[in-house]
Amino acid sequence: MRYGIWAVILVGGIVLNTKRLSPGHELHVHHYVLAWIMLSFICYQNELLTICHGWAMGVFIEGGCRWGFDAIWTPVEPTNEVDDSQITKPKEVSRHTT
Repeated sequence: MRYGIWAVILVGGIVLNTKRLSPGHELHVHHYVLAWIMLSFICYQNELLTICHGWAMGVFIEGGCRWGFDAIWTPVEPTNEVDDSQITKPKEVSRHTT
């Protein structure tokens, strides 16, 4: 019963905040957010859930440390779009693949 109530509160809060912030913002779910949501539902202790909890905590920490804890609701800016391939690929690889 508690997990069901928490799921309704969690999903309801996300939906309400998304509607409240639109049309100027959009929901951008990062993988560390999904791991955090998974962690909030793993509270029962057994061997399988302990492994799942460790995996989700690893994804959460890796996401925050590697990529940073970015905003979940990001402003919509269509004029400032960046081509990710130009940022992440070296120039030699970029010229070779185009």
